[in-house]
Amino acid sequence: MQVVDIYKSHRYTHNWTQTVATTLEAGCDVESYLPGRAFSTGGPYEKYAPAAVRSGELDIASLDAAVRRTLRLRFRLRPSLTTPP
Repeated sequence: MQVVDIYKSHRYTHNWTQTVATTLEAGCDVESYLPGRAFSTGGPYEKYAPAAVRSGELDIASLDAAVRRTLRLRFRLRPSLTTPP
């Protein structure tokens, strides 16, 4: 819930798209907890990343790097995702 904290508690950013862009560029691309979805990549990222890219607050290269880091982490945590049946 670090993304929510950055925006709502710390007030480090001014809007959700800026928050998502800032956290993804800082390498904070996996939410630690969302209700009912532990170790999620959803929440604000799913909802606001497309708008952040469209508005120019987040460049596509930063989003690509965040996706690579997230997938690399998922495959390290669950090797069965990468081994053929």
